[in-house]
Amino acid sequence: QELWIWLQQNPEESLGKHGRGFTVYTTCPDSAVLERTKDSQWIFVEFRVAGQENQTKEYIEQVRSKGYPLVTIEVPEKEKSFIPQVVSYGWMKFVAAVGALWGINFSDQPPVEEYKKLMREKQLQLDDAVIPAGNAVVKDKDMTLVYDGLLPFLTSEQQKELERLKSKKISVSAVYLKLLEMTRSKLDAQVLAYYDDTSPEVEKILEEISQKVLHKKLGYAAKWGEGTGVLHGLFVNWYSGPLHQIPVHIVATRHEQPSPSYPDGAQILKEGAVAAHRSLVQAKRPSVMLIIHGRLDQEQTILSRFFEEIDT
Repeated sequence: QELWIWLQQNPEESLGKHGRGFTVYTTCPDSAVLERTKDSQWIFVEFRVAGQENQTKEYIEQVRSKGYPLVTIEVPEKEKSFIPQVVSYGWMKFVAAVGALWGINFSDQPPVEEYKKLMREKQLQLDDAVIPAGNAVVKDKDMTLVYDGLLPFLTSEQQKELERLKSKKISVSAVYLKLLEMTRSKLDAQVLAYYDDTSPEVEKILEEISQKVLHKKLGYAAKWGEGTGVLHGLFVNWYSGPLHQIPVHIVATRHEQPSPSYPDGAQILKEGAVAAHRSLVQAKRPSVMLIIHGRLDQEQTILSRFFEEIDT
């Protein structure tokens, strides 16, 4: 699992600059979804491990028959015990080579300094994301959706239509679904950034949301990660990489506390979510915040129900 996280982080934080780069997914996209959405932008990398060829054979044959670019890396028997090391070393060399070809400094991270600057200016609160958003906010008793990061991708007529819908007191999930319909031609991917510790139960929920609802139902390329981890690894790509994905910052008004308690840790999680969202908004890059009213570890049903309503 740690290797797959790093394989996403390494190219996205190193190459996602000046509108260039790419987004890495370690979960295979559903071939039926790709055919339905006519999404031809994928490049596939297969690690064909000796003795385990059948694990990838059927899927790769589908990919090849559809004409997608495919890179196959053979892992012979004698190297099987060194797969993490071989993959990591090869990936690092690949990123460095692409950076050199594109003329990109793969070590600097100016976008990261943008959200850190906001965190240094003051102790950020959730209202520091809600208030500047103005009318681009919709809420109910369970959650608040802040969507000012999508306004640059809406026409004035679409914004007026949203306000008319909101005046009819439709659900938060219905507003989000309408936003997705309006921006789908420009933004074809979503990343769920979950700003709290994850348990196996939470990981299962996030995986089902990203793959079952966002990918298979709505046709988005989708993945998820812990907020602090994706901030460190994926934020550069959100801020200055190819313009195609919506980061969804999932944060809560309260957080579970360890024993002894560490309230500063919960505050840092909120600050990270707010700083990330605000810096993306200021750069006119896509971003939304989903604020759960309560504790994420206790209110998982709220998060599930929000996306289930979108699914139906």
